[in-house]
Amino acid sequence: MRAYLEAGVKVALGTDNSSCSDAQNMFQAMKLFALLSGDGGEKAFAAATLGSAQAIGLGAELGRIAAGRKADIALLSLRDPAFAPLNDAVRQLVYTEPGRSVRHVIVDGRLLVDNGRVTMLDEDALYADVERLMPALMRDLEAIRKRNAPLMHYVEEANRRTRALDVGIDRYKIMEC
Repeated sequence: MRAYLEAGVKVALGTDNSSCSDAQNMFQAMKLFALLSGDGGEKAFAAATLGSAQAIGLGAELGRIAAGRKADIALLSLRDPAFAPLNDAVRQLVYTEPGRSVRHVIVDGRLLVDNGRVTMLDEDALYADVERLMPALMRDLEAIRKRNAPLMHYVEEANRRTRALDVGIDRYKIMEC
């Protein structure tokens, strides 16, 4: 990351779906960027805001709070352990905020999160549906496991062989550029 930044590469941050990565959490993405680059919170915050807007061709409309730009903003409570005591808001946001202090989110002038609750759907009904559907899902998963059991030794062997190959990539280790 440091080499990219030193070379002047414009960097943007984003998240992928949780089945492809570990989380859909921009706060985690900013922290990882800051740790990999060693440049601190300011560059991570800039990559997550203006850098991301520029990457999708909307740098003139999004990415910073200014007159004439779209009103996309997340409002956080400073009454959270991540910000107590408040001494460097950007550093604390990047290195310690896990997302729990988000109180309101406004996108294009619409309030999408109000006091920590999503406004576009009934969260209580969604959680009730998940709990209602879980027993059937677990039965289906067990049936799939049983059906696939005879194939598992092939999958495990393929996994073992794949892990034995050195392809020069380790997602948990910083590579030299």
